[in-house]
Amino acid sequence: MFNRKYILGYVCLIMLFAISMVSAVPPQTIVNTGNTGLQIYYPQLDYIKQNTPYTLHLHVSNLSNGFPFLNTEVDCFIHLYNTSGLHTYEDGLSKDANEWDHEVELLGSNFSDIGQHSFYIWCNNSQLGGEAKGVFFVTESGVEMTEGRSILVVGLIGILFLFMFASLFVLFSVENYMAKFISYWISHILMIIITFIGWQVGVEGLLGGLALTGIFRILFWIFLVAMIPMIFVSFAWVVYIHAFNEHFQKLIDKGEDPETAFTIANKKKGWMFGN
Repeated sequence: MFNRKYILGYVCLIMLFAISMVSAVPPQTIVNTGNTGLQIYYPQLDYIKQNTPYTLHLHVSNLSNGFPFLNTEVDCFIHLYNTSGLHTYEDGLSKDANEWDHEVELLGSNFSDIGQHSFYIWCNNSQLGGEAKGVFFVTESGVEMTEGRSILVVGLIGILFLFMFASLFVLFSVENYMAKFISYWISHILMIIITFIGWQVGVEGLLGGLALTGIFRILFWIFLVAMIPMIFVSFAWVVYIHAFNEHFQKLIDKGEDPETAFTIANKKKGWMFGN
């Protein structure tokens, strides 16, 4: 039976997930302020999918009276910075045929680094100028790890841990060899699922700087690679058990007592050659 310290370890691990996944800082965007100048309107840049192109559209108006400018009346530019704060992109925005939109198509290579990026946009004409700046996040899925999603994931992981605890309990407490075999593989597969979820949640929650994400990534690959030899071992074990039981039953049918039949069948030549 499991020791209490193992149960406490599972509880602590689940709590660590909960604390980590609700700690992501929401993005902030700062736009031009004051009484005069240009006001820049653009879709809120929050989360972008990794290595995926993104087309930015923006409109410009007079900050003092809200009157919109035609794109032919204003020039706009954009700079991007990666997770290390390094300058990765700069260019002017093209002028859309509808006479209002400024747009630029940003290649997916600008969003290769997972984490917080920043941008700076400015527009000007011969009399006025304005700027908009802020941050956005690049994740593998482009989806924000909200508190609701975090709670859902923590609940799922908690359920998976309970199933794994039950399978390990069967593995170490039941004598039936088939029950042990099935329990082992259930535990192994559950560990792969749990470590994968932990790894992906760490990435999507922008927790890559924490050692926890790296630990789950390493454990995922360890358990995944370990499946390959364990498949061969399991296959060999199933063949052995089948041959052993078949030969054991033949000896019993011939009149051998169970103890003698077990000793004979347990020898390799006994079940391999039918002696």
